[in-house]
Amino acid sequence: MKDLMRVSTKRITMALRSGLETESTWALNALNVMLYDDYAPPTMLNHTPGLLNVLVEHFRALLSLLYPKVFEVGAESKVRTTDDEYSEFWIQSSKLEHTAASSLVASRSLKNEPTNFTKVSRTGRTVHIEKKELPERLKRARPSGWSCDIADETLSLNYHESRMLSGLGGETSSYLAARLITDIEFRKQFKKPRFFVKEMNGISKLIEADIDEVAYYSKIDKSMRIIPSDLEKFSDEDEYKNVVELKTIRPTALCVRDESRLQLVRRCLAVSNVLRGLSFLPGNEGPMAKHAGLLYIIGRLLRLYTDERTLKLPGSLAKQLSKNEEIQPVLAVGMLSEANRRLMEPGDLLESDDDNALLLFETACQLREDAFVTLVHISVQLDLIDFESDVAWPLFDALIHWCVSKCAEAKDPLISAGVSPRNYALEALCKLSVIEHNVDLLLSTGPWSRLESFIKMLVGLLALNEEIPSRLVI
Repeated sequence: MKDLMRVSTKRITMALRSGLETESTWALNALNVMLYDDYAPPTMLNHTPGLLNVLVEHFRALLSLLYPKVFEVGAESKVRTTDDEYSEFWIQSSKLEHTAASSLVASRSLKNEPTNFTKVSRTGRTVHIEKKELPERLKRARPSGWSCDIADETLSLNYHESRMLSGLGGETSSYLAARLITDIEFRKQFKKPRFFVKEMNGISKLIEADIDEVAYYSKIDKSMRIIPSDLEKFSDEDEYKNVVELKTIRPTALCVRDESRLQLVRRCLAVSNVLRGLSFLPGNEGPMAKHAGLLYIIGRLLRLYTDERTLKLPGSLAKQLSKNEEIQPVLAVGMLSEANRRLMEPGDLLESDDDNALLLFETACQLREDAFVTLVHISVQLDLIDFESDVAWPLFDALIHWCVSKCAEAKDPLISAGVSPRNYALEALCKLSVIEHNVDLLLSTGPWSRLESFIKMLVGLLALNEEIPSRLVI
């Protein structure tokens, strides 16, 4: 801590803005130490507005690599290979127009001078031009994912302003994501571990652990090893009640840890921890409540991996529960689900996709808790009427969802949290309802059936402090 006493927030901001791995790691470690040290000077965002911007850009870049279908940083740009033409220096866009300025140098009117100085020399000799392609080493190329291309058709006069209002941020996140992808592609060239898995017939086969560095959200959702209950195969005629639970991932016995993905997860959690720590400091609520990019990320983190499913009891078990009889064990011989059967077969305990999906699920739970804490702290000064619908609607949708959810994870702090998500959502809505505009946005979120469930839940939570007197009619 003695080495960090003289470190200014400007130096930390420049280290994060550089995008270098060593500088960014040092800056994040320094911020974490300074935020949780009582003797360190507080980090006030009013004096350093650039720090919050660069932290959000880092956060977006890391989330785009972990959950690319939810967080996007921009479209891929074209690779520039040559720059020997004069048109390369102009913006190739139909939306922008330029007018040719008048020449400040007087034109020469000598009759003896040739009109074409490229093909004819001053002495009158013909210049021979031979066209050759540039070598690969001299070609200028940009990494894929860099959206600030000079020939981007999406550029306009209010391009950056519209992105900022929508919470999409600038091109810094695209640049950071491109650098991280380059590092990941470099690590993929390393030799991967190999394992011998023994089969039933005694013949061993060699399996190479193949791990994708950048996981797509849709593929992970389809390949999640969710073990459905075998009770769903029974008849639903005499169902007793429905139980709603959060879709969770059952880990396998053995797994392969992906170091590249673990590094991204640790860095992403470090940035989330810094943003959470900044929200605790008094005076930082205003800048954080006005940052559209931060609210854009928080609204999507609250609904990340929150799909639910309904479990139905079989008819025989429902009858036993209704008659208060002793529950008999259900024989499930020959009725195992496909996921259970796959887990019990030899050779399937080593699943890299299971480990990646489980790692992303646990990371999403931790990010959701940090997002709840940050939102609760900044909701005092949060007026969502000033933001676009892409920023305001996901926040209200997530808060109402966690209030009316019937799963146990919404009511009880079961996953690495001290407060349940429903209590977080109620506290945030309580602070947001102080501003009249937020109440109007809350009622317009819809659907109305969910709002009715929300009102019923609020009525059920109300408790009178005094006992209601009973009147006897004689």
